[in-house]
Amino acid sequence: MNGLPTPPLLALLACPRRRERTRLALEFGTASRIIGPVAFADSWDTLGGLAAQHPGSPALVDTFHDNGSPDAPGPRAA
Repeated sequence: MNGLPTPPLLALLACPRRRERTRLALEFGTASRIIGPVAFADSWDTLGGLAAQHPGSPALVDTFHDNGSPDAPGPRAA
């Protein structure tokens, strides 16, 4: 190990099941060697704030769910 802190995985996931599966995958998988704990966001605005706090961190976004922003990418209801 290089002793540097691992960056958190920033995640915008509306589905509680996907949140839990993501958290468990990082907790028990080998990815935890290069990625820190998950920092969950409840909206695009929150995700933007987390990205500003942790520049360069990887992000996981479920674009098929409404994540609370009219500017969110993905399909929108008419």
